[in-house]
Amino acid sequence: MKNFNDLISENFEKLNDSDLKIYNYIANNKNKISTMEIKDLAQKLKVSSSYISEFSKKIGLDGFMELKYLLKWEKLDIEKFDHKELEYTFNDIISTMLMIRSRNLDDFFEKFDKANNIYACFSGLSQKHASEELQRALLNISKDLYIIEDYEMAYKLAKDFNSKDILFVFSFGGENQRLIEYIKEVKQKVTIISITRLSNNTISILSDYNIPFLTHSVYTYNNYLKVNPTAQFFVLIDFLVLKYLEYKS
Repeated sequence: MKNFNDLISENFEKLNDSDLKIYNYIANNKNKISTMEIKDLAQKLKVSSSYISEFSKKIGLDGFMELKYLLKWEKLDIEKFDHKELEYTFNDIISTMLMIRSRNLDDFFEKFDKANNIYACFSGLSQKHASEELQRALLNISKDLYIIEDYEMAYKLAKDFNSKDILFVFSFGGENQRLIEYIKEVKQKVTIISITRLSNNTISILSDYNIPFLTHSVYTYNNYLKVNPTAQFFVLIDFLVLKYLEYKS
């Protein structure tokens, strides 16, 4: 029996952005999905139950019930690492690039071009590295970025934020509670652009602009090690700078 990721790879060309959002949520919540009702999943993803059924059929299944059965079966088959994970991760990165390539960011770039100050905040080590990479990339185009290292400094700086400032927010899942509270505090003062995993996460909803990426959890089952590829942060930074240069030209 083919697994869920195999079906996604085989039918990848048929999937639109809404389908990819469903895929991304399922890929990262397989244990939950196998016991969920279709109406609950639809509510979580803010789509109709019929759309979930159509997604299931689009990837070669009879419907949502067969999708649940497939995920339950995968849960039992956890003896070894899936060597197709390279292909699955490749598809995630390609999808991320296709989404950013087709995205019109002219409205954001107009504000970015005239910004008085540009800041970045983050949650997690990979996100910190992404902030540092953005700082380096912006220096190459004569833009200064200040990285906010801790919350004490974040709230001090917030007092001086204004409508001509830009705040980049790097978050993997988009649900870090301290970061959410901070964004709510400054949302009316500054333009916020977040980079998060593709989902209806809180940070993406609170942001003025969100640039999403696709990824999924990879498990080496014998050691119960959970790995989440994060190269997409850095891919998006490169594309963001290139699209800005295109805008300027």
